[in-house]
Amino acid sequence: MKKALLCLVLFLSACGTVSQPRNGDTESLTHTFEKNGLSLKAEIHIGKKIKVDAAITNISGENIIYNGRCGVPFGINVKKGDADSYLVSDNDSNNAACDDMFDPADLRELDPDETLKKEVAFKRKVKVSDNQTAEAFSGKYEVTFSFELHERESFETSIPIKLSNAEKPDILTMEQARETAKVNSEVKEWFAHYEQEGITVKPEEAMLSSGMWTVAFYAVEQSEAVKRIVINLDAESGKLKGIHQQNLGKGPDAKYFLKEQEE
Repeated sequence: MKKALLCLVLFLSACGTVSQPRNGDTESLTHTFEKNGLSLKAEIHIGKKIKVDAAITNISGENIIYNGRCGVPFGINVKKGDADSYLVSDNDSNNAACDDMFDPADLRELDPDETLKKEVAFKRKVKVSDNQTAEAFSGKYEVTFSFELHERESFETSIPIKLSNAEKPDILTMEQARETAKVNSEVKEWFAHYEQEGITVKPEEAMLSSGMWTVAFYAVEQSEAVKRIVINLDAESGKLKGIHQQNLGKGPDAKYFLKEQEE
């Protein structure tokens, strides 16, 4: 499920590497992208915090319709490149819940050449649960920009960055969570079955949420049936919270699942 990371300062993306800042040093990157009549220009400043200044402009020459029920749908997030784990922004606690239902009265227009701006500062912390954060992991991240359009393909683009955090996280890393899961007898048995059959077991993208790591693995049997095993672990202690085995078969659900793994 990982996209290739291209270190090209081109039309679609840019790439940067940064170490823990010293004496207020900041690494800066720029990112531009055009799609569906929208043009994005963004600056990313990586220091003690990751500060993002972005502007999106309607270059289509016509009005663009979006749903404003939950505010302007201009999203920015920073995600760990190999896991479903996100950095916490300064205003995360201010995000009010929104009843996301369709009402024609909520539709808004973005006029030709109109620009919307957004600034976000992210801490070097990841969200563990609604009430808990932890020091961010070192490694590759993706800064993603999105804009949801009404009845048109959504706008989305990402730029890879690399963070090195001197502070050690007080929770398991994704790698530690996977290795801890493999120690369990049921998981060992599941792996052993496919090893005996000569079938490769592949990992899925891990997820950090609700105070738990969710790690999963899948195998495609000779019959083309897809089998999964999903393990939930306490993010701090590694204590097992649950194991679920799933047979996706070889129908549409399995094909959709495999396609998702390739992206």
